[in-house]
Amino acid sequence: MKVYIETLFLFNAYIDFICLYILSIILKVKIDKKKILISSLIGGISSLLLFLKISLFKFLILQIFISYLIVVVAFGQILPKSILDI
Repeated sequence: MKVYIETLFLFNAYIDFICLYILSIILKVKIDKKKILISSLIGGISSLLLFLKISLFKFLILQIFISYLIVVVAFGQILPKSILDI
């Protein structure tokens, strides 16, 4: 089975963009679409980690860190209290 890296990257970035945009609508937070785009590109790059030969534990830790990075880049530092006020 062939996996084209550019297709994987673009598809993952597109899905990340849609998810972050919908999340901003649900949270009623106005953010710049450039921030969402940058975050989705980070998510697209993170999909390329599947091709690295690292242990499962390191992969999971790296994915958790990247997920946090995506949210911080898109939304800034959101305190849990502001999320619970919805």
